Amino acid sequence: MNHSEELIKIPSKADVRAPMRRPKIHLKIQDSHEHIVLRTAKQPSASAKSLAPKRTPSDKRQEDHKVAGKREAKRKIPVERGAVLPRRKGIPRFFSKRYTLISDKGEGGQGSVYQAKDKLLNIKVAIKMLPISLNLDVAAVERFKNEAKLAMALSHENIVRLYHFDIERGRIFLVMEYVEGKNLRQILDEMTALSINTVLEVAQSCASALDYAHKRGVIHRDIKPENIMISKDSVLKIVDFGTARRIGNPPLKTENAYVEGTPNYTAPEQFAGNNFDPRSDIYSLGTILYELLTGKPVFPFDTPLETIIETPPSPMPDDIHPAIGEVINKAISKDIYDRWLSAGVFYEKLREAVEESRTREAP
Repeated sequence: MNHSEELIKIPSKADVRAPMRRPKIHLKIQDSHEHIVLRTAKQPSASAKSLAPKRTPSDKRQEDHKVAGKREAKRKIPVERGAVLPRRKGIPRFFSKRYTLISDKGEGGQGSVYQAKDKLLNIKVAIKMLPISLNLDVAAVERFKNEAKLAMALSHENIVRLYHFDIERGRIFLVMEYVEGKNLRQILDEMTALSINTVLEVAQSCASALDYAHKRGVIHRDIKPENIMISKDSVLKIVDFGTARRIGNPPLKTENAYVEGTPNYTAPEQFAGNNFDPRSDIYSLGTILYELLTGKPVFPFDTPLETIIETPPSPMPDDIHPAIGEVINKAISKDIYDRWLSAGVFYEKLREAVEESRTREAP
């Protein structure tokens, strides 16, 4: 017995003259357009009713089959297409009971990041989606899960909070704290270089966050201006742990070998595939502070990779105090063993150098 036959009672001959009440469940499965027509159409006259052809139970069943078929077709969404229909204004249609996408915030290390609304808690969140084309890429999914595991183990004021990892209707995504503000790249584009006081504050917040992560065995491995946010409340947040690794663990294997990180800010040992440790993040932080002070990266962005790996950095400009330059140059040494042992030590040495420069400049 099909669905429509279960819902509709076929009257017997004995019930023909008796007024027949239409079951409520019958109206529930009718097509919405037909229901509107029933409400808005003019009532036919008695003569028109007598001339209209009588509907048999067979006709009724056929119409119900068509309505049920239309509804079933609307319900079916192919799994391979996931929950995303063609993009509209840069935002995919994301079918989620809890989250609504608001705007596109750019590309992360392994996917697109969107501002979204958590309808359950009525708060803004950031959602990072793995590209649907990588859903069947075991290595890509494993990297995405690894990012979630590492980031969720960290709770620090200067590290963006990761709420949870989720899979919903074919989409794999992370839900994170939404930071309303600008990243250091946007700030550099507007201001070129920053004052030594501001640079020292950036160094302090970054060093505090990195020391915290390193003591818990996590190396970020992609510290760069785009991954350092400054909120509207002037709180620094390190974001995007997509390439983070546990200390002592080798990089996750992929089908196509590639270097994880951004060339201008990545330590040479990462390119060489050698063992890395917290001093790899210290190198990246040093290159950022160099750029914040001088307004220029250590190497131009079109510099060949071989040059970045082998060539020492350019000397600091004359207007930067030599003591400050020495501290930063030690942080960006090509030899990992020549760098500062920790981010905390790096910051303390930089603070001492700044104080020294002020003492010498005082009359």
